[in-house]
Amino acid sequence: MLRLDSVSRHFGEQHVLDGISLTVPDGQLLSVVGPSGCGKSTLLRTIAGLLPVREATVTVDGAPVTGVPERLAVVFQEYGRSLLPWLTVRDNVALPLRRRGLGRAARRAEAETILERVGLHGVARRHPRELSGGMQLGVPPGP
Repeated sequence: MLRLDSVSRHFGEQHVLDGISLTVPDGQLLSVVGPSGCGKSTLLRTIAGLLPVREATVTVDGAPVTGVPERLAVVFQEYGRSLLPWLTVRDNVALPLRRRGLGRAARRAEAETILERVGLHGVARRHPRELSGGMQLGVPPGP
């Protein structure tokens, strides 16, 4: 049985999980769905013992999760491999525009427009490591 009691997590000012409590009986399946960046992966990493639990309880078969439980397997998919980690999201999108001969200001403006179109304008100045997997997948590789 999996049990979560009041699991919350924040990264700086960004609250990702807020008081999540649930019980999953043995033999029952659980699906975690939601929009990009809502905390699905953070929740799963917490359950898997990959993120420490603070001021909350996560148990598997009645034992507190303090690391990766023996009977748990986790498979990660890397979405950000096509992004350059040292560049911001905006600069990753703008990079191909250099080949068109656009100046720096024009590249940045075009990248902002592209990010606006795909609903990622709010993360333009972040680096890929600061985005959820779904958000990384949504970063267009430039025009």
